[in-house]
Amino acid sequence: MSGGRSRQAAVRQPAATPGLAEPAPSQTSAGARGDACDGMTREMVTNYFTDPWAYSAAQADVVHGRSPNPSEELWIQTSWQMTARWDLLPEGEEGVKLVRKCAITSVTEPLQSAHVVAARREKLASGKWMPKGQTEIKFLSNAKVIPKDAHVHSQANRLELATSVHSDLDARLLHLVPDRQPCVARLLCETKYQEERLAILEMAEAPMVGEKRQHVEVPPARPPFDAFYKTLEASGACYRVTGDFRRTDGALRRVDDAGLDTLAYRVEGIDENDARRQGIAFRRDVPASRPAFPPVITPLSTNLLIWAMVDRVEQGYPDDLCEETSELQSLLRCLIRFWRLTDDVDSSTLRKLVDRAHKLVEQDATFAAASKDLASVSFDSIASLIKLPDSAVRSQVLPTQTQRARIRATTEYDHDDLPELDFPREDLPSHSVVPLTTSALESIETSDACAGADSQVGIEGARSSATPSLLHDSSDSARPSTSIAPSLPPKHPAPLEWRGFPPGKAMHMSSWLEQGPYTDSQLDSVGATAAAT
Repeated sequence: MSGGRSRQAAVRQPAATPGLAEPAPSQTSAGARGDACDGMTREMVTNYFTDPWAYSAAQADVVHGRSPNPSEELWIQTSWQMTARWDLLPEGEEGVKLVRKCAITSVTEPLQSAHVVAARREKLASGKWMPKGQTEIKFLSNAKVIPKDAHVHSQANRLELATSVHSDLDARLLHLVPDRQPCVARLLCETKYQEERLAILEMAEAPMVGEKRQHVEVPPARPPFDAFYKTLEASGACYRVTGDFRRTDGALRRVDDAGLDTLAYRVEGIDENDARRQGIAFRRDVPASRPAFPPVITPLSTNLLIWAMVDRVEQGYPDDLCEETSELQSLLRCLIRFWRLTDDVDSSTLRKLVDRAHKLVEQDATFAAASKDLASVSFDSIASLIKLPDSAVRSQVLPTQTQRARIRATTEYDHDDLPELDFPREDLPSHSVVPLTTSALESIETSDACAGADSQVGIEGARSSATPSLLHDSSDSARPSTSIAPSLPPKHPAPLEWRGFPPGKAMHMSSWLEQGPYTDSQLDSVGATAAAT
């Protein structure tokens, strides 16, 4: 995974470190970044997106509206709102604050915006550079498993991650293993489409009978995105966080949804009984009896996660996890073989692939019955069979309907708004208007000075941005104005206070759950060793 840095976790953020595939930071002004960030925040507050591709479409409109060739900085500043924490002000006060946080651990800093499918740079034959990840995105788009206009920098291909988690993912010390049920549903939908297409293809390949062959229209090898992937992708991605034995710490911590307590969990795949860990210096082992890190549901593309993680799904230890993930990896490789199908595939090759898919799906009790008679089930009914783990936690927690009503009331009625001034031009007496010319301002300055006005206020002060009419050209300003428009700058809202922790809570490790999660001191007292290699 690759990503850009951004330390601020409030509605407006400072500049982020640019990605390898984009221009230098100086090419995107701070004003453009802030404007894009504010624009996407308003989109999120208005629409409450849950579909990563719907969000990414709105994001593309925002960034391209600020720049015809947007840098990665603009994409970074408009991606984090999807999984932000919503902080509403207390009753009696108006406002809401979106706080940027890690999609996995929910910490608010330091953070990085990471790509799921990496955005490495590649030099084309023409000499131009382009993100290599965009080449893969283009392939998946042509396979119709993601939208046609998908972009490698869009939110559907991004995870907001704590820097330590991002580093562990890059070093392959942590892995994101897609949940099995959404993967089986995808494979079954592909099998249904290709099974129906196979019957037509075999008819088209049948030997000619008589003098004329009946023309048979064979459907394209790849189904349209709207056929079933649009529905499957709309629910985001569910995945498990697993670890490699080389990771020093066997625990992974997550802040609760209230942002107050930090809970410690065991990382699956890092086992205290693994003999390979004996040579790890300063390791912190966690007993297998401790609760495992829960599955995470994040609004990002499952298909992109599958493509990026297919070679990292199978885990080496313990044996039950190894067997489970090995079967899942075989299933995902079969799914990707469907994605690679082209129109010139012959019926015998397609038949082998369909039969292989049936055998893999039949191993899953939830989908086995549907796979026996695919002609009688619809794509939507297959999608409805997906049951995500009850223990899963969500990266995105949206406001309740009551809270949304409060937010909507705040945005619709703002005490700071100035009333609109409606002065009909024909009703204004000409003597009530001061011509805004340089000579007129000089005469005003002179008269004010004579009347005891502050001598420090001169013509330069009059040229400030609070008087946009001064920017008229001389031909217009030579004529007296015939209307009055409000020239006061908008009132800036008071800055929101940062969300704080109650005394003693900031570094508190919760231990209220049965059998854990546990405090740092408890982790130190059980199974923790420190040995030099």
